[in-house]
Amino acid sequence: MDSDTPNPCIGHQPKPHRRGRRKWFGIGSTCFLIALVAFSWPRSADLRQFDPYTAAQIEGKLWRSYYQKDRLGLLGGLYRFGRDVYGFSPSSAAGMAWHAARAATGFQSSKNRSEARRALPNLIHYFNELQRGSPARFNASAVAEIELEWWQQRREGKHWREYAPLVAEVTARVYGVANEKVLPFASVRCEMMARRDAGKLRGLTQSDWSEIEAGLVNAWCALHESVNRGVRLEPLSTVTKP
Repeated sequence: MDSDTPNPCIGHQPKPHRRGRRKWFGIGSTCFLIALVAFSWPRSADLRQFDPYTAAQIEGKLWRSYYQKDRLGLLGGLYRFGRDVYGFSPSSAAGMAWHAARAATGFQSSKNRSEARRALPNLIHYFNELQRGSPARFNASAVAEIELEWWQQRREGKHWREYAPLVAEVTARVYGVANEKVLPFASVRCEMMARRDAGKLRGLTQSDWSEIEAGLVNAWCALHESVNRGVRLEPLSTVTKP
């Protein structure tokens, strides 16, 4: 081609900034797809394979968020519980957290038993999802009814020993074990709820919360032993026996 003849390709080459935009768009799209797959990739959750210390720490923070009406803290804590304690995938943990948080806040804002029943649909959704990591098959609607009943009894001011058997029944159905095997877990957990209530009157300190969390560690250690054929973990302290 004669050097004086114009090159038809000149002027049609991609501009450098356009090439840069395409490059970063491709990188961003790839990262998004990787994140999406990681978020939704199914995991084999097992409710028995939890770390009691992590469970107790997260539950203690959940209680604080609930009573302080920290909705984002509650939702985040429930998500962490599903993902880090029970081992659900991020997407499953997010769905469970959403329904559990809606049930909890719906109950918290209710004024009587009739209004409290609005929390049931979300509780049923939660237990249906939870069942995917359970070693047992259970009726999610029946378990949700029992769960809501002990919430109500607690709000009505009943002694923790009265509603602890209901907490044990929910736990027993979820794990497929006898009620008496999980009653120690339920009793210690309910006692910690009562301690929280008693401390509220004078103002809870960090020391109070540390004692509550230590009690929750004992409770979750007891549950771990009950559902894992006697594998014993060392509790942090001794609490009142039922």
